[in-house]
Amino acid sequence: MWRKTVVWALVLPALTFLVACGDGSSHDGDTDETTDDDTADDDNDDGDDDLALGMAYVPAGPFFMGCPEDSDFPNCGPFPEHEVDLPAFYIDIEEVSVADYVRCEDAGACEEVSSFMHVIADDYPAQCISWYSAGDYCEWAGKRLPTSEEWEKAARGPDGGHRFAWGDEWEPTFANWCDGVDCDGSVDGYDGVAPVDAFPENLSPYGVHNMTGNMLEWTSTPSTASGHPDDFVIRGGSFEPPNGMGSPEQALQTWVVNVDAPYFWPPHIGVRCAMDAE
Repeated sequence: MWRKTVVWALVLPALTFLVACGDGSSHDGDTDETTDDDTADDDNDDGDDDLALGMAYVPAGPFFMGCPEDSDFPNCGPFPEHEVDLPAFYIDIEEVSVADYVRCEDAGACEEVSSFMHVIADDYPAQCISWYSAGDYCEWAGKRLPTSEEWEKAARGPDGGHRFAWGDEWEPTFANWCDGVDCDGSVDGYDGVAPVDAFPENLSPYGVHNMTGNMLEWTSTPSTASGHPDDFVIRGGSFEPPNGMGSPEQALQTWVVNVDAPYFWPPHIGVRCAMDAE
């Protein structure tokens, strides 16, 4: 079934496009700071402690969020740079993979969407994930969705200086974006989604992987600017339009905010979980 999906870009012109994720329906309703087994949640459905591994620690403290004062990005007005103080938290180093999500399906805790994923390979990101399914997965894993503020701090660091996860300068071969002609992969090497561990240079100041490009990722933060109060903020840019096409130096910056409806599940939106630091 072809599904019409609209992504409202808060800092980019709105763009409507068609995607296909199958015949299913949506839900009803630095790297050495990795955590250890003691972060596992005792309520995890299958009791696998390794579900809580692979997370980066982001220490408590303030950071600068929003459009930098010296940015030449158009329409910065609604998103001025400002200081936000956050408690410590953990965030997944990699996007949730197909293998991870299928385990949740097999446990009966996640909606079955694996058959709709464009790439069925264990080390690729789970695709076609609605906000509801993203939340179900994180809850099953003993985690939660990150807030938009947490996501941005993990992506750009405490001083807010990283316009891209790896630094201030755009490097077209460091990320998976809508490159070449019709996103043909002639620049970044992928004409679609890339594995969760692709692009080793694509690391944030806290060692989090692929926060620039590849997949947009759900957050728990409701939208306040899209005109649709039920929408949620999505972050990160993707391998497909609208976020990742045309001018990636602008569209893929770490502070750019987009939103989508919670029941939409296009192939370019996935999930990365977070966890409170005890």
